[in-house]
Amino acid sequence: MAQKPDRDELVRRDAEARETCRQRVREAVQRRGLASVMNQTRWEKLVAAIQRLPFAPAYYVQDVLGPREALLWDFKSTSTGCWCAECLGPFHAIEWMWIIPRLWRQDGALLAPTLVVDCSIALRSELNRAHVPYFEDARGFWIQGYSGGDPTLGPPEQAA
Repeated sequence: MAQKPDRDELVRRDAEARETCRQRVREAVQRRGLASVMNQTRWEKLVAAIQRLPFAPAYYVQDVLGPREALLWDFKSTSTGCWCAECLGPFHAIEWMWIIPRLWRQDGALLAPTLVVDCSIALRSELNRAHVPYFEDARGFWIQGYSGGDPTLGPPEQAA
């Protein structure tokens, strides 16, 4: 009969898994020629800033190791985002984050969604106060964890 691992063994395995992930991210960043824009402290300041908003806005995250996924054309989010550490994953692996600061309500399939609340002004203020670099366009706010060149360039382009 197999013996269950004790707490120390589970902690050791978890630390190994985190270090393996960190190493894979480092290799991918180096191979792709990316430069780090955010660090752990800035990510934590971002999450703290989100807690001060009227609602937790929805977001999309592109992971350095994840497949390149097409962005949504319709960015009218009808749900809030979960900003807990488990949902965000390891910060060091986030290539970019798209924050959608508007919450919409869909009353029916035949009706156009209606805007419930927009926290763009509050989010912009919190990002500036926390010194988190961002880009803003009609779709929302973009936070880059890593940049593939000139960090003054805008957010990722919409997939065709």
